[in-house]
Amino acid sequence: MNQGTIVQIIGPVVDIDFSGGALPAILNAVNMPFPGNEVH
Repeated sequence: MNQGTIVQIIGPVVDIDFSGGALPAILNAVNMPFPGNEVH
């Protein structure tokens, strides 16, 4: 799984920086864990 950092959000557009590794495949889902809503 690729991990990135959200750079900015403008409406429905989310810019994510994947400088630590390879880009994920196009049309892959983005999962964002929130405190109290982690997937186990």
